[in-house]
Amino acid sequence: MAFTREQLTARLEALDGALPRLRAEYPDDDEFWNAFASEADFAIECAGSDDYDWVNAQVDALLHKHGIEVRGDESPTDG
Repeated sequence: MAFTREQLTARLEALDGALPRLRAEYPDDDEFWNAFASEADFAIECAGSDDYDWVNAQVDALLHKHGIEVRGDESPTDG
């Protein structure tokens, strides 16, 4: 069952709070992206079809907020 927008927002807020810790724990880019993807994928997978694009945009905004550049044209949570 898909999460509500409120539940998704709470999950995204948790991800926002976790980003500094993830960067500190995983200074190697490959390790960071693996750890980040496991955190972000949970929120994305819980989004229904109506919220899927919104959640992806929010994840990208969080990365931008924390000064983390997405490599290439793919979303950091794409396979």
